[in-house]
Amino acid sequence: MTFFAVGLGYTYGNVLLDPSLPLKDLDADMESPILGVGHTMNLFGFTSQVYATLPYAWAQFSAKLDGVDESRSRAGLGDMRLRLSMLLIGAKPVTLEEFRVT
Repeated sequence: MTFFAVGLGYTYGNVLLDPSLPLKDLDADMESPILGVGHTMNLFGFTSQVYATLPYAWAQFSAKLDGVDESRSRAGLGDMRLRLSMLLIGAKPVTLEEFRVT
């Protein structure tokens, strides 16, 4: 079976910084839609799944740099995640025909 997933993350607020930095009052807003695809299969006789996600992010930052108000925006791809999992104890993999019978 193959399946698709869609998600959306949103975060905002103040960011804690090292007090020795010239940056003060850093505030960030970030939106991140996520697309994913997964597939279940028989791998070495075990029920297994491979799943991949790819996020994209938009971020806006504002802060005081040496006492001057500054702001920046950034957008781009995030880090792809890839997961392979196996069910070592439990149900053995079955075909669609075998699943219909049970």
